[in-house]
Formats: sequence, C-alpha cells, structure tokens
Amino acid sequence: MVEFRVRFDRPVLVGESNPPWVNLSLNSGGPARAEYDTERTDAHFEPSLLSFTYTVQDGDRDEDGIWAGPDSLQNPGSITDYAGNAATGRGLGRNTGHNVGDSAAVSITDLNITSKPLFGGQYQTGEVVEITLTANEPVIVDGGNLPDLQLRVGDRNPKARYDADSSRASGANKLVFIWEVEDGYEAEDGFVIERDYLNNTSGVKDFSGNATSDRLPRTYGNDYRHKVGDLGAPVIAGVEITSVPICGNTYRAGETIEFNLAASEPVTVPSGNEPGLIMRMGDDYRSVPYDRARSQAAGNNKLIFTWEVPAGFGGNNGILLGPGSLGDAGCVEDGSGNALDPSSPSEKHDW
Repeated sequence: MVEFRVRFDRPVLVGESNPPWVNLSLNSGGPARAEYDTERTDAHFEPSLLSFTYTVQDGDRDEDGIWAGPDSLQNPGSITDYAGNAATGRGLGRNTGHNVGDSAAVSITDLNITSKPLFGGQYQTGEVVEITLTANEPVIVDGGNLPDLQLRVGDRNPKARYDADSSRASGANKLVFIWEVEDGYEAEDGFVIERDYLNNTSGVKDFSGNATSDRLPRTYGNDYRHKVGDLGAPVIAGVEITSVPICGNTYRAGETIEFNLAASEPVTVPSGNEPGLIMRMGDDYRSVPYDRARSQAAGNNKLIFTWEVPAGFGGNNGILLGPGSLGDAGCVEDGSGNALDPSSPSEKHDW
C-alpha cells in the first residue's frame, strides 16, 4: 500500500458524500486513484493533513517512482476550511521516490546449518541434517516442482529434500532442506554445499512470478559441525552411581546399587549377549549384571547395571571401578557397527 499525505495551510473538513482522491501516474497502467482514507487521516490527529492510499495491484510497474502531478488532487471542492472556502487542486507535483513492481529474480541471501549432531561433533547414521536458506523476499514453492539441495559428502553426492512444513514454520522467505544421514556416508573434513547446488529453482517464485536464482551466497563446508559418519569407536563419557542408600551412606542387604554409564553416542546391546561390570569393594570383586529395561528407559546412549546387596555382605572401603571393569564390551555397538571401547571407563571411580 502506498500512502500520500496532503497538507493544507489551515485545518480542513472533507464532505462525506463525495470525497476527494489523488490521481497517480504509473508507467505500466496510466493513472491510478489513491482514495481518501478516513481512518488514516483521523489517526494523524492533524486537522490540516489528509491521507490518501493506493494498494499496489498485480502487474503494476513503475521504474522511476510514482508521480502525483500538480493537478492530481481531484474533486477538491469537497475539501473546505472551517469558513466554507473550497480547496484548490493544485500544489502537489511530487514524486514518491519509490519504484513499483518486481521484475528481478529472487536471490538467496543466507544459508545456515540449523541442526546439530546429537553427540559429539559429527552426524551419525539416521540423524537429520537441516539446512535453511533465506531469500530476500517471500516466496511460493510449486508443490509439483520442488527444489532440492545437492551436498558433497566425501566422494558421494546425496540430495537434501525440501521440507514444506519446516519452511512454513520458519517464515515466508525461508526454504528448509533436510537430509537423513545414510549408512556408509563419511566426511571427516565436513560435507560441502557448493554455490550452484540449488536445483529446480523454477518452482520457487516470488509473488510477482519471478524465479529464484540457483546461486548461493557462498560455499559452505569443512566445518567440524558438518562432519558425517562414525569415525571411531564409542567410549564411556561418564560413570556415576544413580541410586541412593535408604539410610545414611551405607547400602544394606536387599537394597539395589545402580551404576549408570553414558556412552559418547547411541549404542545397541544385542539380546542374550550383554556386557558385565566388575566392581571392587576391598579385596572382594563382584559382577554387576546389565539391566536392559532400565537402560532402554534412560536413553539410547545409557548402559545401566544393577546389583542387589546380598545378606551378610559387608564392605566399608567403598566401591571402586577401574580400567577394565567393563567386560564383554565388544557386544555393544554404535549405529555403524563400531564396538564400544573395552578399556572404558578409563579412570578409577571410587564411591
């Protein structure tokens, strides 16, 4: 919407039955009428100021600004001062300085990786990479001609597909693409998005029908956040006892001690081939079994072991876990088949 404000040399009144208007000159369509706008006039709280508005129509073009000539004020006789003297139609002769219409292609002004790896500094198999492009104006995407974004992951070239729901949620000028990391894809130095890797841009247009340029603002890649694939064995990132004695600091017969080991990434434990945890209390060593139900409830990177204190057992020197305490770690694997590091935990933990 274009608004013209016409100021007079004194307070004025406007007749309601036949209000004035302003003729505008548009290169593409000749004169257009900016109608008297009662609401905007009243909002200014200036009795000598009148507002006229014109809503830009589809197809309007004007490359040198909208022009309101010296005789553009029409029906000036409906405008009077408080003494009843009518206004004249002369005295405008102004250029807005604003062009009308959109004849340029949409351009991509920014690109961001809007997702993060779940664990560590690299995307694992099954994780989703989200890439958001920002256009310089609102765009419409043809549902039958969707764009895609080509990536370079190592020596392979997968495509990130356009995600309509995420794009709409992000904003009218956003294009969101997602790629689910597939097994076997690896890029130790990060994946790359080249400047001309936006495909099928003919289906992305602005509201004037101009297509989107396929050129991105710059090349993205070689960033630690963009690493793809499982480049090493998972390790134990943390060890803690997550249970609490019922009374004081001593576990008694019948109570359960729960050990919680956090892996550096999601892991799987095959049924019937579970790992074991060896704890030391003084000169006594006990095997703590893997608790599948509690592990699955805690999260896919958790290994939980539970041990019920037997009757007659005593140990006043605390609980010790050291290097080599985790047995049969080879049965625990990440999504790429890498076995859990058997030396974990690598430090002594004394409770």
